[in-house]
Amino acid sequence: MGFVHEIVPRFSFRYRGPGDFATVGEVADVGRLKDAVLDALGDADAAVDVKGHADFVRWMEARKLSKLRDAIDVYKERGDIPEPLCDAAAECCDRAKDICEESNKGAVVAFLNENLPALLDPASDDSPEDMLPAVVEVLLEFKKGIRAETLQELIEKRCFILILHHDKFLPLLRNNRLAERFLEAVVEDARTCPPRFESALRIAIVLGRDGEFKEKADWAFGELLSICRTGGAFGASALPRIIAARDAVCTLKAAHDGHAGDFEALVSELEGSLRLEMGKGGHPSSTKVDLSPVFETLKDESAPFESRMVTAILFPLSAFPSEGLREGPLGFVTQTEPKSDERFTRSYQMRLRLALSMGSHIVGGILDDDDLRDDLFRWLEITFNLVQTRTGSPSWERDFLLLLQFLSNLSDAMGQDDLEQGDLFLRTQSIGAMSFIYGFLEKAMRHMASCLLGDSSLAEMGKTTMGRLTENEKVRRALTGELCSAVEFVLSCNPNTMVGMNRRNRLAHWNDPSDEEIGCWAALEAAYLLLAAMTMSTLFFLEQEKPGCFGEDEAAMPNASGGILS
Repeated sequence: MGFVHEIVPRFSFRYRGPGDFATVGEVADVGRLKDAVLDALGDADAAVDVKGHADFVRWMEARKLSKLRDAIDVYKERGDIPEPLCDAAAECCDRAKDICEESNKGAVVAFLNENLPALLDPASDDSPEDMLPAVVEVLLEFKKGIRAETLQELIEKRCFILILHHDKFLPLLRNNRLAERFLEAVVEDARTCPPRFESALRIAIVLGRDGEFKEKADWAFGELLSICRTGGAFGASALPRIIAARDAVCTLKAAHDGHAGDFEALVSELEGSLRLEMGKGGHPSSTKVDLSPVFETLKDESAPFESRMVTAILFPLSAFPSEGLREGPLGFVTQTEPKSDERFTRSYQMRLRLALSMGSHIVGGILDDDDLRDDLFRWLEITFNLVQTRTGSPSWERDFLLLLQFLSNLSDAMGQDDLEQGDLFLRTQSIGAMSFIYGFLEKAMRHMASCLLGDSSLAEMGKTTMGRLTENEKVRRALTGELCSAVEFVLSCNPNTMVGMNRRNRLAHWNDPSDEEIGCWAALEAAYLLLAAMTMSTLFFLEQEKPGCFGEDEAAMPNASGGILS
């Protein structure tokens, strides 16, 4: 939406701060850049027209461009971007500033009142992620002109979930007397969606500080306590609920909220339930699992929450029988399939579900600790190998996609948008993590190709995996042209070129990224998106070619030795 996508022919380009402007330096045709920007910001409404609201879109795009102006002179002086390109960009930014000042604010407010629910609806085609920060800024600037009915409709549609982490919106809701309904909506979502649990908790803390909303905040804490006690979105197992309750304790203590004691008492109650659960044969190798190290870590308040989380996830691995493991190309793999052992199935699937419930903020804390990161990656490889050995399980595709979602959480944790500063920062310890994830994606892709396409040669390939996959006739029939183009882009931006370089201090703040660094980050995102899309596309293609191949007939399921088409 808008000229940014026209200038920079990237898939899913998002403006993340002044550093992202460096990618424009790859555009060789300065005249094309200048003409496209001026056309988009000029009087040619067709260039930026979105359902007849060209003025609003032009105002939004101008607002984004105006943020780049301060960085232009720096790039020009340093020589990172050619001088003609800097001059053209500066001219465009100055024009953008003029448009912001000249904009008809009344028309902008009218547009928001008419179209805001649709614009922020997750199911809407008119709500691209790159516009969200700009929409937030517009709302905050014109909040006095937004009708209460508009916000009420947003709450009913749960649209505010998308902008939940903008604390400045709480005063906006409070001014419109909608805070209570907003909190009720988020708590309701928390019953079925684990990530909403943290959001509801945080909002309840903020509203609870206002005496006017204390009663409603107390109600929310009680409901969240009930969700942890009964399971809800966290499932029947006690372990994920312990993690959620522990997370709540840490959050509440940090906020000096008195409800922390209620959640601490619940943790003790759930730990007793976990002992009973494991004693009933929920573990694959023994009905007598020593949980004392787990509980010692969980109860150690001096230990970071991330450490307690990793301990809770990893402890089942310590009980795997050593004779059942062997060293393999992806790490430790099970030597023999555990056949139809339902206890084993429940154990590894529980860990998959738990990993899926880990938010990017938790994974981010793990990535910041070298030891925890190594443990987590070892767990990830072992879990992937367990999925790989379940060749007869009808849940193979589901488990594989669960792992892909977890990889997405890892990717999200390694970079985040600071919407106020406009800068993308990369965690200091994430260079090795980026390299590992990229390599893991290639391993996963090789296995997927071998299983689904029946082409054993794909499983033996090295770094050319993605290039070879696009040459496969079946893959080409299953993928779109856009995804094939994405493969070529990924191959041109291998993040392994960053390994060993002493750039951690620069990357920690992402103040002046080079084109190579930007390409590496884009390659990581592209690799994940490509793998996920390729998995789904190939599954769809195979189902069309051989109906029922993923049905109940276990003999027709893909397997590591050949595949259903071999």
